[in-house]
Amino acid sequence: MNNSPFYFLILTFILFSCQSKEIREVTKPDVLLEIDRAFSKLSLEKGMNHAFETYIANDGVVLRNNSWPIVGKDSVISRHFSNPDSTFRLTWEPMFADIAKSGDLGYTYGTYLVSTMTGDSLGVGTYVSIWKQQNDQSWKFVFDAGNDGL
Repeated sequence: MNNSPFYFLILTFILFSCQSKEIREVTKPDVLLEIDRAFSKLSLEKGMNHAFETYIANDGVVLRNNSWPIVGKDSVISRHFSNPDSTFRLTWEPMFADIAKSGDLGYTYGTYLVSTMTGDSLGVGTYVSIWKQQNDQSWKFVFDAGNDGL
């Protein structure tokens, strides 16, 4: 009796099991939670405008109240993030993240806080961001929307 096909099947199973585990490791949602937290920290430290300019993809879309979708990094920056942001702070905390099995697309959602520079609350709300891994392996958001009224 020749056991070669049996050993080949076992070896194939082991190799595919290792590959599946490696893919799962890469797609952990914790990666996006940390990126979203770093995005918020940058907003706190260097201002909302700088943070959004740093983390938006070139084809990013932003939805805001009473506005059509703003499409493209340059349009978003010039229309929504060109006014001075030195009198307030925008920070947020992601509550949940998930990443597609492909490992290159995901989303986060959570709550945000707009406050004065002294920490007095000006408003709170919720947000959702859709993230896409770029060619250089960094993550940039391709969609961002929020609403107020918590």
